[in-house]
Amino acid sequence: LNATALRTDWEHTTGKAINYSFYMMLTCLTQIVVLLRQLLHTQAQSAATRVSLLCIGWQTVLDALLCLAHIYLSLAMQPLFT
Repeated sequence: LNATALRTDWEHTTGKAINYSFYMMLTCLTQIVVLLRQLLHTQAQSAATRVSLLCIGWQTVLDALLCLAHIYLSLAMQPLFT
């Protein structure tokens, strides 16, 4: 009967987590920029009501997927998020 243990290289994992957080920050900033460009494009008094429902819907879907991904990642690698 043989058993092998896996050891996590936390320095390598920390580097990957930093890269991941950087790309997630860029994704959020891109969402904000796209929404602001749409608002500036509609320059009317009712600009907030002219924002495309499709745009808001896709942002909601992306935010929900990112939230679920973060929750699953925090469950899988608890020492990284504590």
